[in-house]
Amino acid sequence: MRVLVVNVCVLLVAITLIQAEGQSGSLLLHRQERQESCAKPHVCTIPTNSRSTSSCYVECHGTEVLELMKEHMKFSMNYLLTSKQYGSQYIQHPGMAKFLLEASDRHWEEGMDVLKKYLQRGGKVPSTDPDFKGSFVFAGNPQLQMSGTDGLIKDKYVDYLQTMLDNSKHLSKSMHRLYHKAGKNLDQGGDAEFAHYFSDKSKDEAEITRELAGHINTLTKMKDLGLALTTFDSHL
Repeated sequence: MRVLVVNVCVLLVAITLIQAEGQSGSLLLHRQERQESCAKPHVCTIPTNSRSTSSCYVECHGTEVLELMKEHMKFSMNYLLTSKQYGSQYIQHPGMAKFLLEASDRHWEEGMDVLKKYLQRGGKVPSTDPDFKGSFVFAGNPQLQMSGTDGLIKDKYVDYLQTMLDNSKHLSKSMHRLYHKAGKNLDQGGDAEFAHYFSDKSKDEAEITRELAGHINTLTKMKDLGLALTTFDSHL
């Protein structure tokens, strides 16, 4: 009797494993088919009468949209933690701390806005979709070493503004790429609403890029002038 029970348990486990492997294989096959179809012209598989709420663009480029959201979230966490360093008693640059905190809040809101648009245009959030789940795996890291001297902190101040500028340029490139893909014909995976969305976002990010470049240019010219860094920080 005990042997029979054990055999039944083994059989149930085997069936469960086969079903799990089948589901995993189906998911991988679906993702492969989607990638192959998106590489071809006339790829939209969504029925015409459903395209008002579901976007072929999301079907083909949803992973890239979620990656943009993830970038915003990552920058938000980095800026938040680094702002605490600049505002600490060891560094005491409240202007930079405030500037970074505002940037952190903005990136968090932008990331959530990207997610909102993704869902509005038919993005799916199944629990078995690794593309969606993976987009919420991010972490922030404080960017300063607290043991630096005043001179080193001065250099790091400019360096971190440069890091923020590089991040802004990176986001702009991602938005431009997504904008151009959205500008295609509907049957080729385009989406006019997404095109308009990323066009507006690119313009906003361009303003931030110009602001950061201006800060770097100003501080680079005056950073060797005594209390220049303190003066700059107080007006940031």
